Amino acid sequence: MDGGSGYLDDINCAENCAMIFTDLVSNATTASYAISAQVGDVDDFRKSKIMQWVILTNPTFQLISIESGIVKLVDKQSNVWNWESLTHQNITMVGNPIGGAVSFNQGVGTPSFVAGAPNILYAGMSVDFNVTFHPICNCTVPNLLDQSVNYNSTIIGWPAKP
Repeated sequence: MDGGSGYLDDINCAENCAMIFTDLVSNATTASYAISAQVGDVDDFRKSKIMQWVILTNPTFQLISIESGIVKLVDKQSNVWNWESLTHQNITMVGNPIGGAVSFNQGVGTPSFVAGAPNILYAGMSVDFNVTFHPICNCTVPNLLDQSVNYNSTIIGWPAKP
C-alpha cells in the first residue's frame, strides 16, 4: 500500500461520515402527538395531569416533552372540568442517534391559555427548543462542525376532564 491510499481512505471516511451526519440532521423532524397522560389527586376538586408528547422524531430517536397541569372540577353534577394551569417541565430523549451525538436545551413552553382563565375545556402547548447535532467521525481529516437547529412544536386538544 503506498502513502497515497491512506489519504484516499481518509477522504472516503470523511465523505461517509458527512453523509451519515447529513442523514441524522435531515431526518430529524418536528412531531406533535401525545404518548401518555397521568392523573393524580390534588384535593377533592382538583387533579394534576402530566402529559408526555413527541416533539421531534428521527428513525433512531425521539425527543419527548413533558408538561404538568392542574384541572379543576367546576360542575360536579355534569362532571365539567376546566384547566387551571399548564406548565412546560422538560424534554427527554429516547433511542440512540446514529451518525453523531445529539444534545438539546430544555425549551420554552407556552400554554394555549393564561393560567386562571375560566372555561378552558381543552389545552395545548407550544415548545420552542434547540437541538445541536455533533458529528462523530474517526477520520484523520478534520471532523465536521456541529450543527444547531431551532425547532417549534405545538400540540392542542388535551381535555381537562380526567
